[in-house]
Amino acid sequence: MEQFLRRYGILVYALGILVLLGSWEVVTLQYFNTDGKDYAWELEKRNTFQGHGVTLSRSMQELYPDNADTIYLQGLQHALARNDFLTGCQYYMEAYDSGVSHNEDLFYYVIDCLERQQGEPEMLQQAVTAWRRNYPHSRKELKLRFADSPALGNPSKVAARALEGSGRLHVTRCKKQTDANGLIVLVVYIQVSGPVLEVAPVRQQLLDAGFQRRPAPPDSP
Repeated sequence: MEQFLRRYGILVYALGILVLLGSWEVVTLQYFNTDGKDYAWELEKRNTFQGHGVTLSRSMQELYPDNADTIYLQGLQHALARNDFLTGCQYYMEAYDSGVSHNEDLFYYVIDCLERQQGEPEMLQQAVTAWRRNYPHSRKELKLRFADSPALGNPSKVAARALEGSGRLHVTRCKKQTDANGLIVLVVYIQVSGPVLEVAPVRQQLLDAGFQRRPAPPDSP
């Protein structure tokens, strides 16, 4: 063994360094996986509040400033630093417009941005179509937002009954949240099966069941 180490010690040392670097990339850049599970968000959050400015987004920006993943990470950094999801939306949209398809979280945040901001239905449908086409087996839930409506009683049961005939949609829960304008909204979480999802008919089924549309944003005409 001693003779082996004396002859190949430098190679063993170099191999050890490569293994360590490779392990770091697997851990820190795991958001490239189709099953990323928000690793980029968690890593960026940890570094933003514990790393004193040494974040993954900053490193990526220095190395690859025009890369779609860099722009996506900038969105995470802005949203986390301001504790406001919507501040990252312009970055997510820019990254999405580049045509990137390997990052499911990006699709998911774009859909959430459009839904929260009451974007054009056509744009929302395009993003949902791209998400389902690239990730037909995703376990992430579609989140549709409505006005708070106490008259619904148990909104989760109402939503489940409204969509039970589809066979591909399963309502997991409903949750009240406060939107950017300070209004209480009712969020319906829907588990989707398969590569196709048409948002407008799903929304209409819930409206027919008693859910209410949110009021238009203050700056809308």
